Amino acid sequence: PLSIRELLTDIVDLYTISAEDSGVVMKLDVTEDRTMMIDQQRLTQAIANLLDNALTYTPQAGSITGRWGAGEK
Repeated sequence: PLSIRELLTDIVDLYTISAEDSGVVMKLDVTEDRTMMIDQQRLTQAIANLLDNALTYTPQAGSITGRWGAGEK
């Protein structure tokens, strides 16, 4: 089983240094954790791709916020 909170935190931590070097603030907001049986490598690759794109297209002094949790109903 894979903790989504742990995975997201680890990935965002890796990208935070690049974001800071680019003058971008990166935040993570995880309101709930889930443990899932999922392919960690593929999920990591998908999230990394999203963060790569966000860093590429976010202007200097911008911010990127990743959110995971229950949405409003």
